[in-house]
Amino acid sequence: GDLDTFALLLPNYWHDKARGPLYEMGFIEKIKIFNDTRQPARGIYFNQSVKPLDEHDVRIGIQHSLNYDLMISTVLRDDYVRLPQHYTGYGDYSNKTVVPRAFDLGLADEAFKRAGFITRDANGILIRDGQRLSFDLTYSTDVHTPRLVVLKEEAKKAGLEINLRLLDGQNAYKNVMERQHEMAWWGWSTGFRPAYWQHYHSDNAGKSQTNNITNTKDSQLDEWIMSYRNATSESIRISLSMKIQERLHQLAVLAPSYMVPYFRGAFWRWIRLPEKPGTKDGGGVFSLFSAGSGGLLWIDPDIKRETVDAQKNDLSFEPVTIIDKRFKN
Repeated sequence: GDLDTFALLLPNYWHDKARGPLYEMGFIEKIKIFNDTRQPARGIYFNQSVKPLDEHDVRIGIQHSLNYDLMISTVLRDDYVRLPQHYTGYGDYSNKTVVPRAFDLGLADEAFKRAGFITRDANGILIRDGQRLSFDLTYSTDVHTPRLVVLKEEAKKAGLEINLRLLDGQNAYKNVMERQHEMAWWGWSTGFRPAYWQHYHSDNAGKSQTNNITNTKDSQLDEWIMSYRNATSESIRISLSMKIQERLHQLAVLAPSYMVPYFRGAFWRWIRLPEKPGTKDGGGVFSLFSAGSGGLLWIDPDIKRETVDAQKNDLSFEPVTIIDKRFKN
């Protein structure tokens, strides 16, 4: 009873932990609210200053070696959705023709062969000129380990070795910001509009403490990004966004993973919400300062007294699970 509300985004929280008498007797209610908004850019980012990640065919091969669908369907229990690209959910600014590369051993093999990785060692890992197709993957959240183990084991089928490198948050951040990583399991938060210069302009490549963690240098991208920054017309910015996002997809510097287009939580029944509890922008409805949908709750003291008395007297209420699909996309 020390907490009034609790977020349940993790699958095991929603499916396994948010169960039992308190839920079955209606004392604690559950809610799932879909949104249609900007999605954090989660996935694997390639440091192109590390050979052979500077080779396009290698990056393409790696992307086709990542079985995100299996990760989502097993470890994540089909709760999450594949993320199409870095800039998803920005309305007209998002290029909806961009789709993520699928796990495909045939396409992975073709790409690696174009890069000269043809033979395999005794462990089944591809080799070129004595160099194994092996990379460290930096990450910072232990709960993500089972997810990454799926990618690691499936990638072996393509002849790719992924070495999981778990660091604490501070050291993982330092590792990536100082460009000591090879591949990074990473996520960027969202903004009002797509922000390209900080992540993909050459000005920020080859430097530590910038957000260009892929060390992307592309003259065509630079030209479009600067035009986007200087544009005073929304139609021009949108047009440039389409080109930039298509070019980023072609360069294959990010292997996008998944998105969570909803909020889930549990709450004692004395926490009250509007009849239509969610907003298009989503967010944590129980966070008072969450952008777009924070501060919508209130506490009903009469219902709280009713609930406490019911517990003391072994009474119960109807169990409640609210699913708000108005903004499901």
